[in-house]
Amino acid sequence: YGESLPFDGKIGKDPAKLGYLTSEQALADYAELIDYIKNKNPNAAKSPVIAFGGSYGGMLAAWFRNKYPHVCDGAIAASAPVAIFTSPCDAFGRIVTSDYTAAAENGTCSQNIRKSWAALDRLANQTNNTGIDWINKNWKLCTPFTHPSNVTILKNYLNEMWTNIAMMDYPYPTSFLMPLPGNPVNAVCSKLEGTYSNDTELITHIIQAANIYFNYTGKAKCFNPAEEDDIGADIWDYQACSEMVMPFCFDGINDMFEAAKWDIREYSKDCLRNWNVVPKPNMPNLMYGGRNLKAASNIVFSNGLLDPWSSGGILKNYGLVVSVIIPEGAHHLDLRSTNPADPESVITARKTERKYIRKWINAAYTSKAKRRSYHVP
Repeated sequence: YGESLPFDGKIGKDPAKLGYLTSEQALADYAELIDYIKNKNPNAAKSPVIAFGGSYGGMLAAWFRNKYPHVCDGAIAASAPVAIFTSPCDAFGRIVTSDYTAAAENGTCSQNIRKSWAALDRLANQTNNTGIDWINKNWKLCTPFTHPSNVTILKNYLNEMWTNIAMMDYPYPTSFLMPLPGNPVNAVCSKLEGTYSNDTELITHIIQAANIYFNYTGKAKCFNPAEEDDIGADIWDYQACSEMVMPFCFDGINDMFEAAKWDIREYSKDCLRNWNVVPKPNMPNLMYGGRNLKAASNIVFSNGLLDPWSSGGILKNYGLVVSVIIPEGAHHLDLRSTNPADPESVITARKTERKYIRKWINAAYTSKAKRRSYHVP
């Protein structure tokens, strides 16, 4: 992930190269890098080390402290779903749905999104491709659909889009995954507050809402639902197949998504077909412990309750592990820059994190001083 990639970025699906893409390898690389820096820079030799990370980076930060406590003195793990592997598969979708339900009176926004899946199917299956033609024209597709089955591409995009908007429900404009206005869930739901009499009217409003996500800048000439984001979602698919196997399911009743069961057998078949790898669903818990934190220390787990990834987060204190809850927070809001629109809860969270960072640094210096003063008579 990022601009600095091994093999000059020429990885493809070569197992000899992809095999290095593991959390275990990433942690070892961090340890090696810190050791190198301390040996090369005399001013850094005795410096305490604090790990920071958000999302998968937050998971790595927490695991780094757990696996290399002699290297890392503490960790701030923001929106780190270290327990997602054994969380109920429907929890993620329920949090996304609650964000949209709260954004419009009487829950009309999430209700309309729930209705849209069947509406798209009905449009796509109209006779003589009249519905497909309507979709091509009104969605302004870069590559027109030619068959009713193509609507699955659009539905997959929308599924991910609603989730991403909930993740990025920051109180000010951002461009993390896509350029978005502040409070984007409210902005999207302002287009979906009505009661619509037919499928084309409903989907017209879905298009208006989606336009806020894929064309907030107004620069897009057409819509490409097959387009990937620019933070490595394609290669993450490999890691989600190999070790980061996160179960997701939807029932279309208690959430706003199209019903979809979690089926590890089908998931494994897809992984084998796409990446020639067999998933290891229990591997993260085996290596890192999941919710079992009895041996962990000096970690702050922060979670925003607007963020669906909090469904797999650490939401209470365990010994020397601290949980910080940000009720108005989206995905790792606390690690973003200070902004006048920040809610009080994230300002308080950052103060708590600073307090523990000072504590860990002071403890590290004290420990080193004691070791220097120790001698054998």
